Amino acid sequence: TPSHQPTEPSKPLPIDIFPRMYTTREVYARFQEHEFRAKNDFKNCRLMVTGKIKKIGTVTFSKKPLVTLSIPDSDEGLKFIFDNTDSNNDEVAALDIGKSIVIAGINAEKGSFGGVFLDDSILMSDMISKEPHKQRQILVPTDGFYDRVICRK
Repeated sequence: TPSHQPTEPSKPLPIDIFPRMYTTREVYARFQEHEFRAKNDFKNCRLMVTGKIKKIGTVTFSKKPLVTLSIPDSDEGLKFIFDNTDSNNDEVAALDIGKSIVIAGINAEKGSFGGVFLDDSILMSDMISKEPHKQRQILVPTDGFYDRVICRK
């Protein structure tokens, strides 16, 4: 009789994220240079951005959490809108102004009164490998979900 090996659950695979991570300055520059092209480039993928937290609050006329990352040499910011869920509220409440962070959002577009807004945001810092030599890697499921949806530069 053939021996059946138990199948192990698939482990997350590390994927190098450095080529996919943007700074707030890079995203803002893309929108300043050609707003329509930037919006089009970022519409079908999750834009992953690293920066410092400038402000934490809620969206006007809504209870959705809003985290603003500062853009160097600008008064504007990249504004990440989170869905109003208990887990998102808890994660955003635990953040500190001035802290460096990695957040990803979709549908990046310029706001009417300045700044760039991203919807359906998620905190990525927890998903990045904490091991020093793997600092620029992200753990993803073996089907490569994040590999497909994270915007490439």
